[in-house]
Amino acid sequence: MDLNEFSESLEKKFAPVSQEEFNQFSQEQFNQLRARFPDQKGMSRAQIRIGALGDIVAQPNINISGSAKAYQSPVYVDGIKQENIEQKEISGGGEIGLDFITPSGQKFGASAEGGYTKGKVKFPDVLRQFNAPEEKKYGTRGVDLNKLKAYYRNPEGYYATGDYNPKTDNYNLMFGLRKSF
Repeated sequence: MDLNEFSESLEKKFAPVSQEEFNQFSQEQFNQLRARFPDQKGMSRAQIRIGALGDIVAQPNINISGSAKAYQSPVYVDGIKQENIEQKEISGGGEIGLDFITPSGQKFGASAEGGYTKGKVKFPDVLRQFNAPEEKKYGTRGVDLNKLKAYYRNPEGYYATGDYNPKTDNYNLMFGLRKSF
């Protein structure tokens, strides 16, 4: 399956549901969905102990999300409603990193943040007479790397954070101390 087939299958799976279709879900169907996706509060994170490095604990940090959207915007010519401009888009993104905790309570880690977008806009015939294309495709070429991040936290309250955006060549650094009163 190539990327186009994959994106089309996502569009079919995540097509917008009409209010009529939404109202047809029974309470039993909602309960089945809830059972498949239980509340995850209180779940422990996966960890790996690295004994060779003095019992450092490594924890993966993964946060990924996505969406599929479809829009229709009406076109008016001389105050008369014509066909709609149709736009479809799928996107996804997130952050993947690794956090480390030492036996003395020091924490440090790094992550990479990125995203993917693919979409198209279909223009109605009435706009083509004004030189609008039949359709316009847009999106990223694969996953775009948006930001690289790193941090360090000392149990005494000292901390340092930083990030770098390779697209804009911008970076941020922050050093500080947190103390409770």
